[in-house]
Amino acid sequence: MYTVGDYLLDRLNELGITEIFGVPGDYNLDFLDTIIAHDQLKWIGNANELNAAYMADGYARTRHAAAFVTTFGVGELSAINGLAGSFAENVPVVEIVGSPTSEVQNSEKLVHHTLGDGIFTHFEQAHHSLTAAIAHLTAENAAGEIDRVLSVLLETRRPVYINLPIDVAKAQIEKPSTPLSGQTNLTSPDEQLLETIQKAFLHAERPVVMTGHEIKSFGLEKKVQAFIEKKQTPCNHLKSW
Repeated sequence: MYTVGDYLLDRLNELGITEIFGVPGDYNLDFLDTIIAHDQLKWIGNANELNAAYMADGYARTRHAAAFVTTFGVGELSAINGLAGSFAENVPVVEIVGSPTSEVQNSEKLVHHTLGDGIFTHFEQAHHSLTAAIAHLTAENAAGEIDRVLSVLLETRRPVYINLPIDVAKAQIEKPSTPLSGQTNLTSPDEQLLETIQKAFLHAERPVVMTGHEIKSFGLEKKVQAFIEKKQTPCNHLKSW
């Protein structure tokens, strides 16, 4: 049987991810079994969730993207500082949070790793300012939501958050029939920025290029280097690429 967990892992592998980091917890154990059973993925356990977030950050800086898994509540809160760093520096990391079953959440039951008030979205809400997209998966929306947030990951080069309830991870789903369509495109604000840069170069007597981390995040190293070499302009960043 092909499941939502399988679908998510296949999409992650499609992004070039071959290792997934994280820490086991009772709300993600079944999903970890799915990871271990996947032919193209390797599970790498960490001592704690913050380490997992930092491992994923480093991995994503050398690969196209990265993913790590925590358990609901205590696990994701432990990792949030590392995820904030990835957000600040445009590092594309997927955080997958194994959470209680849909029935438990919908019934607002009193279970561990919660605040005891029947509200299961406290920690998810805490991630809104630190991620480019959030998905709370159900058996019905899983395929669309997974593709949506991963497309945002590719477009923004910033972290995304996926809440994966135990039962949803095991729900049956159809295999993806087409590849992810997300890609980095120039938007209107970017075009305005290019016009501003062009005007600055035209009016500058001795221009110097000062680049930021976004150059590497968006894979623009070769294009910027070609521009620098063509214009014979001093640049602060070439050797570190």
